[in-house]
Amino acid sequence: MIKRTALAIGLMLLLASSASGAISFDAASSISGAATVYNWAHTNNGDFLLVKIHYHDDSSGCDISSATYDGEAMTQLFCVETDFQFGVAYYYKVNPATGTNTISVTKLGTQKATMGGISLSGVHQSDPVPTFNTDLDSSADTGPSDLGITTVNVDSWLVGSCSIHTDDEFPVVNSGQTSRWNSQTTGNPDSGNESVRGSTESVTTAQLYTDSYDWTTAHQHSHGVVEVREAELSPTPTASPTATSTWTPTHTPTHTKTHAETATPTMTLTATPTWTKTITVTATETDTPTWTSTSTETATPTATPSATPTVTATHTPTPRARESLLGGNIWNR
Repeated sequence: MIKRTALAIGLMLLLASSASGAISFDAASSISGAATVYNWAHTNNGDFLLVKIHYHDDSSGCDISSATYDGEAMTQLFCVETDFQFGVAYYYKVNPATGTNTISVTKLGTQKATMGGISLSGVHQSDPVPTFNTDLDSSADTGPSDLGITTVNVDSWLVGSCSIHTDDEFPVVNSGQTSRWNSQTTGNPDSGNESVRGSTESVTTAQLYTDSYDWTTAHQHSHGVVEVREAELSPTPTASPTATSTWTPTHTPTHTKTHAETATPTMTLTATPTWTKTITVTATETDTPTWTSTSTETATPTATPSATPTVTATHTPTPRARESLLGGNIWNR
């Protein structure tokens, strides 16, 4: 049989890159005051937690010793400051415990600080923050503060915060950004107070963006922003190539051996008795001639290819005496 195989290839469109899960906002919380340890509650149902800390500086170098959530250490992204003036630090944790738990920050000295936590869902767990940028201005200026950041992934979020050193006003976010939290310190000395606002912005392409905050009165400020990367999901094929064998029927002569039994005449030698009649005449010469006729039948088996007994009569002549003219016997043959 002739077999034809046709390969049917279905349309296949695998995603050129892995599918992504969109980032979404979960919750925000904040605290402000003058202390060495800051504890506050945050209710989390996301997979990423970012803590942003703006503080007045008590020493040279970073004043933030540690940050934890639900007793587990958080990872520092950066801590920058102008010596003996102010600083900004960011910490994060992937896959934080869900529910209401405590964020705890330990700080050197008792200068005032304002801190906020923000949790998100749909964040990449192994590389959540690929880029960030900071800006600290120790001179008193009016807004805005425009801080550039170049993202390296599509569909990321920009998460930032800006502090101005006053309790007279809050910085406001510019177009495209969404305000998520704000907090401020108050009281004396007024020079140690600060007002902080935190925001997010969803971006779709990898390029240069500006995280921007504005205010009306000249103040010192500290500003930070990070790119939060979207989670990757497993690639999902939209179509898969399938090799399909197609059989096309064709007429193919098939030789079939058939055993047929045919009656064939077969010669069988069968011993068939054939009766042969033999007559023997014996002449005995006596003074008184007496003729004695003796008949002897002898069965002589003859092989005849026949299933029917056949009797064949065989006549065997016996010499007969005749008288001669002279009165004697003459044998006829």
